[in-house]
Amino acid sequence: MKRILIIGRSGAGKTTFAGKLGKVLNRDVIHLDNIFWKPGWVRAFTSDEWQKKINDLTEKEEWILDGNYHNTLAMRLQRADTVIFFDFNPFRTLVNACMRKHLPPKESGDTVERLHSEVGFFKLVKSIFKFPTRKVREQIEKTAGKDVFVIKNRREAEQTLQKLAMNPE
Repeated sequence: MKRILIIGRSGAGKTTFAGKLGKVLNRDVIHLDNIFWKPGWVRAFTSDEWQKKINDLTEKEEWILDGNYHNTLAMRLQRADTVIFFDFNPFRTLVNACMRKHLPPKESGDTVERLHSEVGFFKLVKSIFKFPTRKVREQIEKTAGKDVFVIKNRREAEQTLQKLAMNPE
């Protein structure tokens, strides 16, 4: 368990889980949103630059990557040895994302900024309900030889975290 990929809908708890897992494994976590976006949700990379950045990140020996970015998912899946897929109900993730609006920015990241604009809120809702679950599952299934954890709710997330903490290999 050296290269861990965490993916799933916005609001599922990927970032929180990744942070906890990083502490348990004593490993840095790379949050792709923090790299891809400049303040104000402005893209930091062109498509080609992003592909190169992901290539560079995934060539490292150990990593925990948190984030979706479907255009680089195949590359990240190929290089990961462990995949943690948050397959939560979209209504639950929408509620979770909206609840982050009430958290201090330190805890919620830039989601607060995104939720404060009406346009941003509707983009978030659209991204949650249009998340390509079937396509992601198919891509995961094509990458044999990986440990795959499909997490459907917070209880399963905690159980998976405990399991990985007890057996980090």
